[in-house]
Amino acid sequence: MERVIELIRSRRAATAAGLGGLVLFIALVNVVRAVQPSETVAVLLYLLIIVASLFYALRGALVAAAMASLLYALLRGTGPAESAAFVPITLRALSYFAFAALVAFGLEAIVGRRHHLDTGSSFDAKTGLASLPYLVSIIDHEIARSVRYNRRFSLALIDLPFSPQGSKERTAYDAMLDELGDQVREAIRTTDYAGIRSDPRGSQIVVVLPETPSDGAGIFALRFGERIADFLLRRSVAVSRNPASWFEFPNDANDVRRVRNEIARLADLPLAIANSGVRR
Repeated sequence: MERVIELIRSRRAATAAGLGGLVLFIALVNVVRAVQPSETVAVLLYLLIIVASLFYALRGALVAAAMASLLYALLRGTGPAESAAFVPITLRALSYFAFAALVAFGLEAIVGRRHHLDTGSSFDAKTGLASLPYLVSIIDHEIARSVRYNRRFSLALIDLPFSPQGSKERTAYDAMLDELGDQVREAIRTTDYAGIRSDPRGSQIVVVLPETPSDGAGIFALRFGERIADFLLRRSVAVSRNPASWFEFPNDANDVRRVRNEIARLADLPLAIANSGVRR
């Protein structure tokens, strides 16, 4: 019940409700136009997909699309015109699965992109990447989602073997950050988030990978690490090894919390948020 209340209050639910209203409107138009009842029911079956997407994301949407396809086939596949119904049944099934994918990914994108901080800017002016406070907020959000819905996510970390020490180094560092930000944005998905943290020991790119298990994060991190190493070598910054590492939550929960708290210290944020409600 708590999950239902949370979903009802979310922007994702508001978007799903809007889609549902559109489906009902189309069904009403079909009724007014005296369209075949089976086609009106076929339109209403899109509601099943929307509801499944809201509660169970892509997996639920695909299951609902399969159920809708089966129900529509039962409606159209009876009677003397059964053989003639094969093409419309197939087309309708394809539309159900396409709709399921679009709605599921669309709702997840809304959740990710509308998530924001109440304090501070969401993005760093020098790199165009997530600011450190925003990055902490995103990690906290993904931890909460993982605990509540049993979802996995990963952090990919790319070590940068330098940190600005003086004014001249700071100028060169800031100039390179702009290019580095472009490299990062080109490499990550639209649903991923990335930021750069720096301290006297060095700098590090931190990428939050929602819905990504350890094996997928490892593939991404190694390839991304090679790309960043090549970028640094072209600017005469020596890299002795692939600078990538990664952690999956909840399997590497302690490491994820450690990274989160290290970023929080740099951003002067509380350290206790990531520890509350997290499985050990």
